[in-house]
Amino acid sequence: MANMYDYLTWRGDLQFDRDPVHDPDMLIFAALSYTDLPELESNAMTIHEIHRRYVEEKIQQSQLIFDPAKLLQLCAESHRYRNVVVEHCRSTLDHDQVMQFCAMSFRYDNHKVVIAYRGTDTTLTGWQEDLYFAAIDETSAQSEAIKFMNDFYTGTQDEILVTGHSKGGNLAQYASIKANDDIRERIKGIWSMDGPGFKEHLIQSNAFQQMKDKMHRVVPEQSFVGMLMDNPVQPIICKSDAFFMGQHMPDTWQILGPGFERASQLSNFSQFVWQTVDKWLENMTDEEKLHFTDNVFALLSSGGAQTLDDMVDNPFKNSKSIISMFVHSDKQTQQRLGEVIGKLLNASGDTLKGSVFKDRKNIEDR
Repeated sequence: MANMYDYLTWRGDLQFDRDPVHDPDMLIFAALSYTDLPELESNAMTIHEIHRRYVEEKIQQSQLIFDPAKLLQLCAESHRYRNVVVEHCRSTLDHDQVMQFCAMSFRYDNHKVVIAYRGTDTTLTGWQEDLYFAAIDETSAQSEAIKFMNDFYTGTQDEILVTGHSKGGNLAQYASIKANDDIRERIKGIWSMDGPGFKEHLIQSNAFQQMKDKMHRVVPEQSFVGMLMDNPVQPIICKSDAFFMGQHMPDTWQILGPGFERASQLSNFSQFVWQTVDKWLENMTDEEKLHFTDNVFALLSSGGAQTLDDMVDNPFKNSKSIISMFVHSDKQTQQRLGEVIGKLLNASGDTLKGSVFKDRKNIEDR
């Protein structure tokens, strides 16, 4: 089985003017957006130059999602990516506004650009904002995604591709349908790599329907994030060498030649998530969704944690703080949280029976 690192070894000697962009390239560009390039003020630098500075300045990043340093090194060593220019890069983290946003654009050929939106990183703020998609018509990150595209590519002659993994996939689709008209006309393709979907009214809008034929969607067999909310784009279902939530990580997706190694269908687990969460969200008001989200993340950060790494590094401290804060919260908050969790349990119904264990057996039998 092979992943995006193997793909770089296979096709790394073929520059983009000899071999066009393929689906796995769009996964790689999406994954490159996770590297901490904003810290290097990396605008107008090649991938090779960025990697040299990345090493010199001893940038250290979390590996809970995947290893960004390994991907950057392999890209820098390949003829295919080493001279790709990071043209623009913008990053914002605002805990008060509940916004985690990063986007960068890659010029890979003359007048050809990939805009890549970073997915949810390890910050709790980023994960909190993800849940806002179900309750807010336009989140702060979605607004910034449109602004990034309009600020840098209005009035240019560039052919544009757009991509993103996880939340970045949602941002890629959203910005593409909301961008200025001249940009929308020059967008040739949009890739959502296991990204969450949208509210129904946006999907039914003329803007979404006009861009739908340009959209591509890739999800692993046991997709969780990519099954949240609605997305009418028929997905490519790819195989992964991980299990359950591990399949969300881009370096677990299996690649065959210039494309993904395809699975025949979504797993029972993924279909269970899709059906359960859909039913759960349908039974909640936007106010309930916001209240639930804000209170859950207040509990998670009560011990001082700001990232998933903090949670992993101090599990006892954070667990103790979460329990303590919940016990001492007012009765109304406890009741409302209990009601929402109860709706989730009711939504799951009998669909859970057998599905999770059947999926585990199927993977172990391979």
